[in-house]
Amino acid sequence: PYPTIPHPSILPTMLRPLSLTTRLVVMVSALLAVSILTVLAFAYYEMRVAGELAETARIQQGVARIAAIFETTNAQRLTQLRRTASAPAITSSAAAGVRQAGVDSLLRARQADSLSVVALLDRSGRVIASVGPIDDIRRDVAPELVLRSHPDTGVTSLMTEQGPARTLTALPVMDGRHPVGILVYGRRVAVSPQTLENLNRFVVTNTSLMVRPRSQPGSWTDLAGKRIAPPSVADTNEGVVRYERDGVEVLAA
Repeated sequence: PYPTIPHPSILPTMLRPLSLTTRLVVMVSALLAVSILTVLAFAYYEMRVAGELAETARIQQGVARIAAIFETTNAQRLTQLRRTASAPAITSSAAAGVRQAGVDSLLRARQADSLSVVALLDRSGRVIASVGPIDDIRRDVAPELVLRSHPDTGVTSLMTEQGPARTLTALPVMDGRHPVGILVYGRRVAVSPQTLENLNRFVVTNTSLMVRPRSQPGSWTDLAGKRIAPPSVADTNEGVVRYERDGVEVLAA
């Protein structure tokens, strides 16, 4: 027997050829969907670029504020240290290599808190007089470098290795035009979590402030003295760095 061919009216709807009108509707719908997706993708890209530009400008403003704060603080500290280094009691003690009357009170006046140390050293780096924890000073000061530095600027550095993170400012004590000793101010990098949070909010909202020595690019620390891992595979653009930290993309400058 011959096979029976079903009548077209009883074929499944999906197997029937689409009419020209239906095909036009499907094509127009597909093109419209592609157009909408393209517009959305472009709009998302533009929004992301605009957001990053805004964040970049905000970070750069924060960097300018932070730099101004550090410069003002360092300038004030250097002015106070120069005044102390030029005091007759300091000069004569450094030249003689012995502690004389009035030296301790001068050093104590420059001590900011219990985390800071002010010390007077002779040309060889031996401690003549000091106020505060002196252990880091003995290790960190390079007498030959400080004695060759300019009396107005001295040597300022941040150290994060071989102990807690700490800052150091050292000036040569001058007797006329000759250096006879070294005046040192040092402080461990440590502020309370509440102070650090208030500072971060004041400088730039929703940011973190980290510092590192120029000579040690792999050592970072926050203002609480906590060491932080350096960024990896950083992408730079006009001074702004984009990288991932703990799986989160961040911007930094």
